[in-house]
Amino acid sequence: MSTESITSIVIVRGGIALAEYSPPPAPAATTRGVTFVAGEREPLIKPESKDAGYGAAAVADPSPRAAPPLAELNYPGLAMLPALRTVANQMRANPVGRISVPPRSAIHYLSDPDRGQLVIAVQCSEAYPPRAALILLKSVHDRIKDLPGLLTCPSMGLQPSAQPLLRQCIDEHRAQFRDAWTTAREQLDDVKGVMISNIEQVLSRGDKLEDLVSRTDALNTTAVGFHARARSVAQDARARRWRAVAAVVVVGLLVVFAIVWASCGFPSFDQCAPRR
Repeated sequence: MSTESITSIVIVRGGIALAEYSPPPAPAATTRGVTFVAGEREPLIKPESKDAGYGAAAVADPSPRAAPPLAELNYPGLAMLPALRTVANQMRANPVGRISVPPRSAIHYLSDPDRGQLVIAVQCSEAYPPRAALILLKSVHDRIKDLPGLLTCPSMGLQPSAQPLLRQCIDEHRAQFRDAWTTAREQLDDVKGVMISNIEQVLSRGDKLEDLVSRTDALNTTAVGFHARARSVAQDARARRWRAVAAVVVVGLLVVFAIVWASCGFPSFDQCAPRR
């Protein structure tokens, strides 16, 4: 039996089994190259504990049993009746619940006291999500609650009319569970792809950042060299300016000296000396 599979489902009224259906194993499904059994997927909703999710929990008697009667061999779902009887008194206070069945099974039930103590129970693996089981039980309840003979038929008298409904409910439930899982896997793959793309972009940005840092360092070096050359050019310009001023001064002095020389006579300057 797969780790998360439905074994059988049974309809009981007042402790009497009215109908039962034991579905075949879930078909294999393939998603993105990974083959697995549909019932072996991770639950979409995980309870906080084994018996969390709803109602009261109980443990079926694990003591050895005698060989099952012929009816239980023909209808495997009838094997749930002893476990359901152990919690019959709790069903009025807790209309939904879970019964642990050693070693690795569980029975989820939904009771309707207003319809002759009607109980719908499904046996599945211990890891089966309680919320998913409750969705299945409510779907079955909605379809069989108004069946003719529900309140009056004898043991297994509802089998001909109820078994096709039970089969249809389980098939639709499996398809819904499989579609939800496929959608979740696709969304997970999309998120993973986005994360990988983001990581690649970050790594690419890291390379670009290193290149930008290198270029910044080169620009800083160039700027320092330019500043040094600019300062040297400014100093040279100031020196040339002062040399030009000095040359103008010297030339001016020479012109003045030449004028004085020509006017007063050199070297005695007697033409400019005052007469007595």
